[in-house]
Amino acid sequence: MSVCRLAVNLLPLKLLAVSLIAVLALAACNRSTTPEATPSPLPVPATSEVATAIQPTATPTTAPTATPAPSPSPTFDLMTFLATNAAPEGVSPFTGLPVADATVLDRMPAAVKISNSPLARPQSGLSEADVVIEHLAEGGITRFTAIYHSQDAERIGSVRSARLIDLEIPVLFDAFLVYSGASGDVERMIENSDFAPFTLSDERKDPGFYRLDVPGHAYEHTLFTDSEILTRVA
Repeated sequence: MSVCRLAVNLLPLKLLAVSLIAVLALAACNRSTTPEATPSPLPVPATSEVATAIQPTATPTTAPTATPAPSPSPTFDLMTFLATNAAPEGVSPFTGLPVADATVLDRMPAAVKISNSPLARPQSGLSEADVVIEHLAEGGITRFTAIYHSQDAERIGSVRSARLIDLEIPVLFDAFLVYSGASGDVERMIENSDFAPFTLSDERKDPGFYRLDVPGHAYEHTLFTDSEILTRVA
């Protein structure tokens, strides 16, 4: 009797299992076999590819600028200056002072070489010169070129030799040069200069000079001249 009861009890379980299998099979058959639609990709706008060639940029060139020619520097001409800027009548053009006798201004100025060596001091006539120019001579010793025009001097000296600078000074003052010789080269330049006719030199035996026996002075410091002589022989 116990065996039959076990068989009866297992039967419902089998039926349940068969029913579950059948349900699952039906569910599988009823599923849609249509595949899910995948989203279409968004359309990408077409771009027209235009090949652009990169052209090199030309570097601008600047035309060369012509350098202007320098303007010539104006030259100073004393005679032109004096002619256009003449001193008033009766006034010295070199000192700007009035003179007692205006006729002395009609004579040609004299540029006299005067020693400044300590062995030649005291000099004569420097205080009567309108202009005194000092320049280096040699060995640290200087020499004077004194311009005489508006005043007279009873004695001028001692008269010494000319230097290279004396190729310029007489021309600046439109003066004649009074000197006692010069070095060979300087003497030749003076003789070949435009103002050569307006020179007086003791070594050429030109008139206008005299010697004095000055105590304590060597022979080269004893040559003198004066305004009266220069006015007469100039």
